Amino acid sequence: MKNIIAVLFIFFVASFQAQNLEKLSKEINEEGIALYRSEMASWYGTDVFKANYKQMENVGGYFSYIDDSVPKCIFFSRENKII
Repeated sequence: MKNIIAVLFIFFVASFQAQNLEKLSKEINEEGIALYRSEMASWYGTDVFKANYKQMENVGGYFSYIDDSVPKCIFFSRENKII
C-alpha cells in the first residue's frame, strides 16, 4: 500500500512540475526572442551609424531597446551626450 501511495505521489509531483516547466519554457523563449531583437537592433543600428557618422573616436557607447515593438538604438559620446 505504501508503494502505491508513493508512486501516485511521484506522478502527482511530476505532472505539477511539468506544468511549471512549460510556463518556464515559454518565459525563457520570450526573453530569448527579445534579446535577439535587441541584438539585431544593435547590429543594424551600428552599421547605419558607422555609414553616416565619421568621427567614431567620439563614440562612448550605445544601447538598444524595444519601444512599442520598434527596436531602437541610441549612441552617446564620451561626454555622455546623445549623438
